[in-house]
Amino acid sequence: MRITIMTMTMTLAAAAVSLCGATCGTVAAPLTCTVNVGVNLLYTFGGFSVSAASGSHIYTGADIAIDVATGGGNTGLLTFSKVVNANGSSFLANPGESSSFTFTYTAAVSAVNPGTAAFGTPGIVNIGQANANGTGLGAVQMLLLNPPNATSCQAFINSASTTQGVCNALPPGTTNVLTVGDIVTLSAGNGTGTNNVGVLSFSNLLSATFSAAPAGGDVPEPSTWVTLGIGLAGIATIKAGRGR
Repeated sequence: MRITIMTMTMTLAAAAVSLCGATCGTVAAPLTCTVNVGVNLLYTFGGFSVSAASGSHIYTGADIAIDVATGGGNTGLLTFSKVVNANGSSFLANPGESSSFTFTYTAAVSAVNPGTAAFGTPGIVNIGQANANGTGLGAVQMLLLNPPNATSCQAFINSASTTQGVCNALPPGTTNVLTVGDIVTLSAGNGTGTNNVGVLSFSNLLSATFSAAPAGGDVPEPSTWVTLGIGLAGIATIKAGRGR
């Protein structure tokens, strides 16, 4: 059995992304890709590039559509999906086939209001709309890079279940800029029967923190205290002179 068009049930979460997210074009031709999260944070994504592709189906940046949204709380969410074109309607492996591709991008988070923004945890990679039969297996590994340091987590789909990957640590030294990589691997096992896997979409969720700048007050600065002290001393001297 060969998969040519993947028909799947869209989950409520995936539907929410399609309704509330904004398109960022494709990896080959990205558009401006930003999202405001709450009232304090702005996520900016760019530098999208496919760095490797191999196997039975060669996927390029023109095959990967990008959508951006908030993932709730202080998170930013990128969803990657298969562009319907001559190269199919899903990232797939039919019986006896295997394919893989790798792409990277940069992520930055900045403070909209006075304060400091920085990336936090967790980072989550999730396989959204997908299907696997028999020995079909799909995996998406998300790498969080702050060269030369890196952490990673991996999501899987097989005929029994789909498991998300959770990155509970950031590369040492990470502040408000990250390089993110995704390695997508698809394998259908032997060349007979109904072994296959197809992935229509997957996502990267990044977390951030916001620390508000200290609120200004009416307390005089140290230099003001010095000036005030000199003034009071002068007044005291004048009064003493008048009393003689």
